[in-house]
Amino acid sequence: MRSRFAQLAVASLLLLCLSEYVSACTCVDSPSPCDSFQATPVVFVGLAKSIEEETAEINRFGNIEKVRTGLTAHFVVEEGLKGISVREVDVVTGGGGGDCGYHFKAGERYLVYAHGTEREALGSSVSRTVIGGGGSPAKVGALTTSICSRTQHLSRAQDDVELIRAFVKGEPQARVFGAVSEYVSKLGGYEDGAQYKPKAGLTVKAEGVSGQHAAITDSGGRFRLEGLKPGKYKVALVLPPAYGMRYSFEKNEFEAQVTQGCWGAEVDFTIQLDGRVRGRVYDAQGKPVGEQVQVSLVTYESAGGGMDVVESRNEYTDKGGRYEFDGVPPGRYFLGINIADVPDKGTPYSKLYYPSGSAHAQATVITLAEGQKFDNYDFHLPPPLAAHTITGTVSFRNGKPAAGATLELYDLEKPDRALWGIDVKTDTQGRFTVKGFKGRRYRLRAYKDEDFIAGKGVQTEMVEVDTNLGSSPVKLILVKPGIFRHQQ
Repeated sequence: MRSRFAQLAVASLLLLCLSEYVSACTCVDSPSPCDSFQATPVVFVGLAKSIEEETAEINRFGNIEKVRTGLTAHFVVEEGLKGISVREVDVVTGGGGGDCGYHFKAGERYLVYAHGTEREALGSSVSRTVIGGGGSPAKVGALTTSICSRTQHLSRAQDDVELIRAFVKGEPQARVFGAVSEYVSKLGGYEDGAQYKPKAGLTVKAEGVSGQHAAITDSGGRFRLEGLKPGKYKVALVLPPAYGMRYSFEKNEFEAQVTQGCWGAEVDFTIQLDGRVRGRVYDAQGKPVGEQVQVSLVTYESAGGGMDVVESRNEYTDKGGRYEFDGVPPGRYFLGINIADVPDKGTPYSKLYYPSGSAHAQATVITLAEGQKFDNYDFHLPPPLAAHTITGTVSFRNGKPAAGATLELYDLEKPDRALWGIDVKTDTQGRFTVKGFKGRRYRLRAYKDEDFIAGKGVQTEMVEVDTNLGSSPVKLILVKPGIFRHQQ
C-alpha cells in the first residue's frame, strides 16, 4: 500500500531521535494478498471483543509520560481461513508509535494475518515496544501481528477475504484492486488536521495481456478490475482536472503483476488538488540566490496575527534560486521571505512580502482557484542583514567555567522556538561565540545536560540581547535545575 508506506517513512524519520528508547518502524510496501496468505501461518476474520493494554511511565524530555508498551486484543474467531481452529484467541502487538504495533479497537472486526509468538523475538518489528528496557513476555498460545502485515479493518479487507475464500475452494480469481484517496489540508503540506478522504467516481484503467479494462471508484474510493489473465498490466488512474499525485516522485501509473494461481495485485493512489505557485529569488545584485533560501506561503486569514499563530508552509530554493509550492488548495494567500519565520543562517534577510514591503497590507493577495498554477512570482532581495557576534561565558554557581555547555538563541519575534542551525558549545574555559544579525533582539540561555531525554541537568536564566546596543560580553550562570525552558 503505497500511501501507507509514505506515511510510515515520515513517521520513522521523526522517531530516529528516540531510537535509544523506541525501535522505529521501517515497513516496506505491503505484500500482495497471495504472498501474505502463503507466507503467514494463521489468517482469520474476527471480532476484537476486548483490549488489554500494558503501560509504563517514562521520563522523556523532562516530563513523566505514560506510554503504551504493548497491546493484547482478545478475539472471537468468526471465520478461520488458515491455521486456526479455536473459537477465541489472543493477538499481541506493539504499543504503537514506532514499533509497528497494530492499534486494534474493541468492538471492531478485522482480517488478521498472524504468526505464533514463539516465532518472534521480543523487540522485533512485530513485537511489543521496549521502552527503557521494559516489556513482558508474550502470552502462551497467543498470536502476533503488526501494521507491516496485511492485517486490516474488515471494512477495508473485502478483496483479501474474497480472494482467499476463492483460493481455498480451488477456484482462484484474478483481479487488480485498490483505492484512491485525496489528501486534504489547508496548505497542501504536512500540518495538523490534514486528512485522507476516499475519492469516488474516478476511472482506473488496466492494460495488459487480456486487453483493456476499466473501473470506477465507489463511495469508499475503492475499485476492482476483474476477469484478468495472469501477466503484467499497466494500471493508470485518470486524474481529474485540477488534481495531481500527492508526492512529486509518484506517477499516476504503476505496473502490476497478476500471477497464475495468486489471484491479484493491489494498487493504491493518493491525489491532491494541485494548485502551484512558483518563481525565482534573486539577490541584491540580480543573481539567483542559490540553495536553501526559505520562501513562505501564508493563509490570508492568519496573516498579521504574529509568527506564533500564522498558518504557513515553507519551501526552499534550489541551486538556480527557483522555488515551487505544489498541491496548494484553493484560497487566498500571501507570499514572502521571513514572513512566517525569523532570519537565520540560510535566509539572512529582513521580512519581505511579495512583491515588496515589510507588511502584509503592502502585499499582493494571491487568490488561487482549484488547480490553478501561477508562475514568475519572483523576489528581488535587499542586501543580507549584517552579522552580529555575541560572546560571553557560562559558569557554574561556584564560579567554575562550564565546559561543553550548550547555547540556545531565541529571536524575540518568535520567542518560543530556538533558532535552527545554531550548534554552539562552550570551550574548556566556558567561553562561547554565537552568530546573530544586526537590528535583531534575542534571548540567550545555556544548559549542561546529564541525561537529555530525562531532562536532567542545569540551566541558566534567559538573558535578553539587543544587537542595537553594542556587543558587551554576556555572563550566564547555571543556577536552575533541568535543561528545558519550561522546567522550574
